[in-house]
Amino acid sequence: MQLTKRLEQIFTDVLTSTTIDKAQLAEYFTLDYQQWVDNKTLNFSDFVTHIQSLKAHLHHCEVSFDQMISEGNKVHSSHTVTAQTKAGENIKIKVVGLFIFAENKLQRTEELTCLLSGPNHEKNIGSR
Repeated sequence: MQLTKRLEQIFTDVLTSTTIDKAQLAEYFTLDYQQWVDNKTLNFSDFVTHIQSLKAHLHHCEVSFDQMISEGNKVHSSHTVTAQTKAGENIKIKVVGLFIFAENKLQRTEELTCLLSGPNHEKNIGSR
């Protein structure tokens, strides 16, 4: 599978599912996974907590990939996330990231997020 398609699949499966646990995430991410996002570093366990926090906070979430470039085991993506919180607030986030794969799983992510619209307290949604 092309890595751009794999990245789209991971985002779709992980972000649009209503619940997801550590074992399910291990199907998509290596156990030594690291994510650098907005000057914070998350390991696999931190990332699991982050995803569970998103599931508890968001009612609905969609990802639209604007541009993707693949080279070797790396994919660079510019994408937009639109979501609605369980409190009914609409948010829109621009994400620019480099995604590094190992054996068809994400091993490392370097990402910057920017809140395009929504309440200011959602600025850290990419790393909380």
